[in-house]
Amino acid sequence: MSLDPLLNNQDPEPGTQLTQNLDLDEGQTGGIYLPKWAYEETVASKISEYTAKDRCRARKVQVYKGFTEIAYRYAFAHKTQYKAKLPLRTVLPTGKSEDVEEMQYNGEAGLITYSFPQSMSPHLAKQQTNVDAFVWERKDGTFAVVQTWPCEL
Repeated sequence: MSLDPLLNNQDPEPGTQLTQNLDLDEGQTGGIYLPKWAYEETVASKISEYTAKDRCRARKVQVYKGFTEIAYRYAFAHKTQYKAKLPLRTVLPTGKSEDVEEMQYNGEAGLITYSFPQSMSPHLAKQQTNVDAFVWERKDGTFAVVQTWPCEL
């Protein structure tokens, strides 16, 4: 079966083997040219499958007049590394905290955060407790805050 069902907004039957061109373009390799010998066929196959699914999902996005969002996120796949039993706390720049949960450690475990610096007012930052990993004073005297959430990659 080809990737045509995905490209036409259809989900393939479970267990269907998808076939596609296994040459990866620069958009699939972080903006660099990779010759075909530099990656495994199985990796290229998965990347091509994910690209087709992303394109399919992107066509389902509704666009509303007058609103434009450009969203960039940083995802970190920590998987089974860094097994310190620390609670994960999502701290917002407003000083509020969201869920406190234990970090997961498995083959899909990861963290996602914004890819731009965020700040918190000194007044709010000094009120925070047990958030040293997420709120700290920068060298210039401003306070950094990292909003992070668990995710499966």
